[in-house]
Amino acid sequence: MSELNFTGNSLKGSRPFLSFDANFESSAHTRVMKEVLSQIFGTPKNHPRSRPFIDHIFSFSLIDGKVWFRNFQVADEVNDVTKKLDKTLVEIGPRFVMDPIRILAGGFSGAVLWDNPDYLTPSAERSLKRDEEKKEKVEQDRQARKSEKRREHNKLQPDELEEVFADSDSEGEEDGNGMELDDDESGEDESYDEEIDSDDDDDEEGDDGNTMDVDSGSDDEDDEE
Repeated sequence: MSELNFTGNSLKGSRPFLSFDANFESSAHTRVMKEVLSQIFGTPKNHPRSRPFIDHIFSFSLIDGKVWFRNFQVADEVNDVTKKLDKTLVEIGPRFVMDPIRILAGGFSGAVLWDNPDYLTPSAERSLKRDEEKKEKVEQDRQARKSEKRREHNKLQPDELEEVFADSDSEGEEDGNGMELDDDESGEDESYDEEIDSDDDDDEEGDDGNTMDVDSGSDDEDDEE
């Protein structure tokens, strides 16, 4: 936006100097445009309100089939080397770009001498944009259907080996449970046997004690006698 800070200024009523790009001489219709612009922006000769001096320049450049307009002030600037006044250009503004549509034989009427093939009206541009959006949507729908068909085609079928391994895993779990039950039963049998053995030992110990008591009593009687 800094380049839009136009510092130039021109005197009121001064005549502009018209500067045209060399591209205006490239074809017949561009030469016609140059003549039309000269008659529109140029100051008529001996016009009563014109001033006898020129202090600004109208620049017309033909780029990409469009006419670019610039307005410059012719100012004096002191040269630092020679210390003399030199002419320089300072932009005044405004800026604008003209897009030629057609050239008619008369003023706003008559036969069409030239028509711009690259120009599109705003309604045509909107219509073209809507058509492009429709084409994009149709293409997206087609790609979506194509992807869906590809997924259906590449869908994995059920594997028979998975059922075989699943059955073997379930049988292994059942066998493991049965083994645990056998261990529990064997543990209960061992504990039961240990309890029986301990009871038998206690009975034997009790019998030995009684025998010893009897024997000690008979020994005492023998001593008294």
